[in-house]
Amino acid sequence: MKQILIWGGIPEPIGGQTNHIFHLASRLEADGYGVVVVDTIRSGVKYPTRFFVYDLRSHFFKICVLSLHSINHIHVSNLNKIYKIAPFILLSLFIYKRSTTLLTIHSGQYPVTYDNHRGFKQKIIDRFLSKFGTIIAINKQIEEHLRVNHYRGSIIRAHSYIAYDQTLKRSMFDKNNIKVITSGYLKPIYNYDGLIHVIKDLNRSGYNIQLSIVLYGDQDEGYKKQIKADFNEDFVTVHQSMSLDQFSQLLADHDVYVRNTDADSYGLAVAEALTMGVPALATDVTDRPNGSILYQCRKSKSLKDALAYVINNYSQEIEKLKTVVIKDSYDTICSLYSDISSSYQ
Repeated sequence: MKQILIWGGIPEPIGGQTNHIFHLASRLEADGYGVVVVDTIRSGVKYPTRFFVYDLRSHFFKICVLSLHSINHIHVSNLNKIYKIAPFILLSLFIYKRSTTLLTIHSGQYPVTYDNHRGFKQKIIDRFLSKFGTIIAINKQIEEHLRVNHYRGSIIRAHSYIAYDQTLKRSMFDKNNIKVITSGYLKPIYNYDGLIHVIKDLNRSGYNIQLSIVLYGDQDEGYKKQIKADFNEDFVTVHQSMSLDQFSQLLADHDVYVRNTDADSYGLAVAEALTMGVPALATDVTDRPNGSILYQCRKSKSLKDALAYVINNYSQEIEKLKTVVIKDSYDTICSLYSDISSSYQ
């Protein structure tokens, strides 16, 4: 059983989950697996890859047949919406064996989202989760929540970072022109306004920091209006709908990455920054990659001190990163596939 159906889609613009799926599919293909990506969100984007990308709605019956003879690995991110598509996915897999299915939960907000659901919505999620023999939880909070809520299958904790070949030239650090970058959805939990206010304070005290904000995915219209003035600050540049290659190049051209989130899964962009030799600051709300510099969530002084420290000790932080190893989750995932394959030979 060497064919893998990866459910979740890899649409542009690239976000954490979609980035993970693209890297996973590319590595699997290179290792001789047959790979089909089932685009559950109907992106319609064409990819320069050899593996197939099928839209779930347009190729429903074809995918039903493929699912019977494949390992099915479903990826979900926004559990606020999964109840809308869960019945459709379950119908697509109506004959599959439970032991040949995997689920990766990418949403760092999953525990809160689940607890906020009531009645029918929560039952739909319970039914959805029960169909998987193994669930991959990408952080400790998700793993513990699944155990507390009596999920009866196997739970594996494996983060979302998969190394991907790319040779990018880092820009030279100039303390008189410091380039900071952040990325994510345009939603309050990303606290862009908090980061902007901290940088504004640092610039008033003599620093010259430029901030790039890379947005992708859904936008909260209320928050968009709330931070309109902040986005218009002269040191802020907002980018939208970037491809994976464009984002990677932009990331390599910056001095510091900041993940200023109230909740998070793992922070794939944090890992990518660190592997490029870009120091990364992140809130202390979840498991973070080795080498991350953590600060207290929603504590402006903590973020300000951490950012100032990195800028003032930049050469030392770069040297530290040379010894940091970011664990790749690819081998863990492949071992799960191998166990499933061997049990059906």
